Amino acid sequence: MTSLQAENGRGDDFDDIDDDDAGVSGYDYPYGEREIGRKVAKYFYRNMKGALYLKVVKRVTKSGKKSFPQYHLENGHWVKGAPTGPAIPYRLPELLAAPPNATVEICEGEKDANNLAALGLIATTNPGGAGKWTSDLNKWFAGFARANIYEDNDEAGRKHVTKAASELCGIVPDIRVVTFRELPEHGDVSDWLKTGKTREELLARAEQMLQFATLQSVCAADEEVEGLDWVWPGRFALGKIGLITGLPNEGKGLTFSDIMARITRGAPWPCGEGSAPLGNVLLLTAEDDIKDTVIPRLMAAGADLKRVTIIKMMREAGKERMFSLITDLHALRQKVVEVGDVKMVLIDPISAYLGIGKIDSFRATDVRAVLGPLKQFAEDLVTSILGILHFNKKTDVTNVMLRVSDSLAYTAASRHVYAIVDDPDNFRKLFIKGKNNLAPSEQKTLAFGFAEREVGTDKKTGKSIRAPYIVWHPDPVDITATDALRAASESKSPSEIDNAKHFLEALLSNGPVSSNDVKEAAKENGISQSTLRRTKKAFGIDVRKDGPPNEKGERTWQWHLPSKKEDERA
Repeated sequence: MTSLQAENGRGDDFDDIDDDDAGVSGYDYPYGEREIGRKVAKYFYRNMKGALYLKVVKRVTKSGKKSFPQYHLENGHWVKGAPTGPAIPYRLPELLAAPPNATVEICEGEKDANNLAALGLIATTNPGGAGKWTSDLNKWFAGFARANIYEDNDEAGRKHVTKAASELCGIVPDIRVVTFRELPEHGDVSDWLKTGKTREELLARAEQMLQFATLQSVCAADEEVEGLDWVWPGRFALGKIGLITGLPNEGKGLTFSDIMARITRGAPWPCGEGSAPLGNVLLLTAEDDIKDTVIPRLMAAGADLKRVTIIKMMREAGKERMFSLITDLHALRQKVVEVGDVKMVLIDPISAYLGIGKIDSFRATDVRAVLGPLKQFAEDLVTSILGILHFNKKTDVTNVMLRVSDSLAYTAASRHVYAIVDDPDNFRKLFIKGKNNLAPSEQKTLAFGFAEREVGTDKKTGKSIRAPYIVWHPDPVDITATDALRAASESKSPSEIDNAKHFLEALLSNGPVSSNDVKEAAKENGISQSTLRRTKKAFGIDVRKDGPPNEKGERTWQWHLPSKKEDERA
């Protein structure tokens, strides 16, 4: 085997295939592709079938300048110029033969790839050198669990690894950029190995590198402006998150049924507010039985049941569990794509799908961590997300935003927030706006009542099945959200101590919480430290020094529910 062939790492003799000056290259190596200097190496790229696809020749002049002309095959002869097809990675057959969830080593240059392959690693590079990574290459790395990308110690090398790593984000789960800043300028992984380093030391170095992350951005001038597409014009838009909130038994679930019915039939909205786009809907419901409640109500509302998909349980490793917005959003994305033409995903209630003990709904940071990906989900799939949340117990508050659940983060992340409020004096329910960033500031309140109709017969008992549905009043109501909430307040608002007591009972329901976290959560929910101290005493909160050790090795303080409450929870 000649030294020229040895650097190629294959030992194949291709000297009988003549080089030809014809053709023009599509890639730029250092100093172009001029055929000057002596040949020092040849590298052959093979396609997925193992057939020759591209030849790269490394040439070096007497002054040390390098060039890397490329050649493709025409009628059995190498012709100067890259192939006209898409770029493929070096050593592609070896990549395809790799076991699932393997690690791939990505270098800048064929020489480095061969040296790592000689260590028994799965190694590759892209044609064209630094800065020439193209999206054509990305698909070949699907199925690898990790990619170690080796940086040449120069500015071009740093830009190259950033480009390659950014392209592979979302394709390879774990990406590490391996640097060699202690080497001289232009030093690479091969130079590092020449210092006597071993395979084990190389892998240990890669293990120490942080997982690659990129901050995505766009230039405003490069983006095309888009108009809003509405599901319910002026109220709920495609690609956005909306909320419907209120006290129990005020008609939130029936409003969901009415909205789904109008979308699945492309029917008009009440009070002349346009028509729904005809499409499919997905429903996640944790509070109502599907057979005796959800479907009868949909039928009463006039929904096209063939366009309604109801999400039940996640099945994983032979077991069923509740769907979680934290861990299972990818499965919901897959279902939306599978169903197709999904105009709205409805979640009743959002709080039921936050996982067990994973999210503290009092903490704004926890809530934002869930709603952020959900917002991106809606934008990516151009579908509307509509969730139900219950009012908190602050009946003296007349701002819808401050009545939603336990954290302002829910309403902050939502573009549309509406509440359903009882109006007993007029025998109706009011559909009032709490927030709508994308609609005119002045928006009328809608009113509705309930009716009931027969929707079928129970096959077991032979009895008729009747279900309620919403009947919208023909005209809007001239009442503000503040006035509606004030009128709906039927009793004196609870004291500050009562509010803080409810807060602590919910916060500590899943177990003890550190003192610092309790104080931070109380602050986010508008509870003063003095009120918190009085409530702790009145409620009999048990504060113990039994938390995880701090930096000094001392146990930290934790708040526990009173012993009786903890016994009930157990």
